[in-house]
Amino acid sequence: MLGGSMCSREMIALLLALASGGGIAETPDCRRQPQREAWLQTQAERWHQRLISQTGYERPAVFTVCHLAQGNPYVDYDRDRIYLRRVNAEEDALSLAHEYLHLAFKHHPLARDERFIEHTARQLLNPDAVESAL
Repeated sequence: MLGGSMCSREMIALLLALASGGGIAETPDCRRQPQREAWLQTQAERWHQRLISQTGYERPAVFTVCHLAQGNPYVDYDRDRIYLRRVNAEEDALSLAHEYLHLAFKHHPLARDERFIEHTARQLLNPDAVESAL
């Protein structure tokens, strides 16, 4: 650093590291859930072919799954984070799919259509996917 500020190359490296997760396991407001992230990444690859034809769908480039101590699952659209508490495998899979869809449609009004999101999440999951989730 020069004069107390980062040069542009250092700033770009920092921003890229933050955007990609960059090995940052936890932040004060996000205790990452790598197992859930890996499961969701695998499912997102499968779901992409089914969702690509949907108006408003944009595959999230990156996302983070954070532990939620209490309350309902939710999405932080600005940081592409899914906050989720542990329930059971079936409920976790449905919640991950549901919140992922909020991110995948975040630039479209469908992201706020709970009926569409819930219906689509249930369609994406099948019994085999639910049992193998986490």
